[in-house]
Amino acid sequence: MNSFVIFARYMKKRFKNWSEFYQRINLVFNGIIAFSLLPFAWVFLELERGGGGLSIITGWSRYVFQASVLIMIGLGLNWAHRSGKKAIEAIPVKMTLRDKLWEYYQVQVRKLILFEATAVLALIATYINSDYLFVFAYVFILFLFSMNRPRYDKVVDELKLSKKERKLLESGVDLE
Repeated sequence: MNSFVIFARYMKKRFKNWSEFYQRINLVFNGIIAFSLLPFAWVFLELERGGGGLSIITGWSRYVFQASVLIMIGLGLNWAHRSGKKAIEAIPVKMTLRDKLWEYYQVQVRKLILFEATAVLALIATYINSDYLFVFAYVFILFLFSMNRPRYDKVVDELKLSKKERKLLESGVDLE
């Protein structure tokens, strides 16, 4: 069987406990970041060498391009943050803990993919424009990624879990 198919089935399978949830959400988090990190390193090294990028935009159109891309990045990050926050707040309190974690996982994956789309946009703009402005934008997006890293305290606070649910997570027992 194809390893991609096995991986896809694994990612759709629900979690048994906190440990499994945490491993899977961190795998997704790190994988999404890694998607653009290697191409970014190559583009950055090419810029440093002096031969990187296309530099096809000159004059005033260069400033219009920069402003347009920065606005798109800002809007994309804002949309990812707001839609993720709203979706997490919409998770019903009455759900089972396992279902809450599953919903949270799906929301986080969508949010991280949107963050990554803005990172890829900054990467493409760096290559097209040969400008360090978008390198800084990419690094800023990586900073935002680190602020949104899934951690126990963050998950518990965002889901507003009860003391009973927290104890259940901490115990490591399988969730029903």
